[in-house]
Amino acid sequence: MAVATLKAALPVVALRKLHRAQLAMAPAETDLMKEKPKSNFDKSLDKMLSDAWGETKSDFSFGSPLDKITSTAKLLGKGTFFLGVKTVQNLPDIAKRAAEIQAKKAKK
Repeated sequence: MAVATLKAALPVVALRKLHRAQLAMAPAETDLMKEKPKSNFDKSLDKMLSDAWGETKSDFSFGSPLDKITSTAKLLGKGTFFLGVKTVQNLPDIAKRAAEIQAKKAKK
């Protein structure tokens, strides 16, 4: 069951790739995003998630079953928090894009 739970956490990586692909489709926005340096908060979020991933990998290699369950639960919790924060950070862009799409549909 713990392996299935770990596989459920892997979509975080897929979401990151999807986000990068979406940014590649909008070159003007990508240039703006590259100019902005990462804030300390974003750096700490990235570190938190990478630490949780490292702990989970280590526990699955050498840990007891209880360690595996605990580290998987931590990874899922931190991954959910990470996705929530990133979603909230991207809400203004999402709302802007939705308005543009609705305007295009209204013109058709």
